Amino acid sequence: MIEVASIGYGCQWGKDGHVRSWPLRVTIGPKGQETTVDEMLEGHGYTVMHQDQLLDLIVDMATMRTPIELCSAVELGGDPPVELFWDLLRLGFDVSIVQK
Repeated sequence: MIEVASIGYGCQWGKDGHVRSWPLRVTIGPKGQETTVDEMLEGHGYTVMHQDQLLDLIVDMATMRTPIELCSAVELGGDPPVELFWDLLRLGFDVSIVQK
């Protein structure tokens, strides 16, 4: 089971002031109170998901051109699951692990 604090699109700016990418950021870890997936997607609390469920949700939310960032809720420690990282890479996604 994986605790998911948030899934949402971020924005990265280039040095020229233009948007460089629009990554899908998946923040792993408990933050707030446990809630449903829908409420977590709205920014309220965190949810607990099986890795396959999380993978399916990410695939549904991203295109093959969407960069994906796996982040951890640093204040709680820990890293995103390595298996999720490798599964996304095997599917052909541009994925990275980001420490905030």
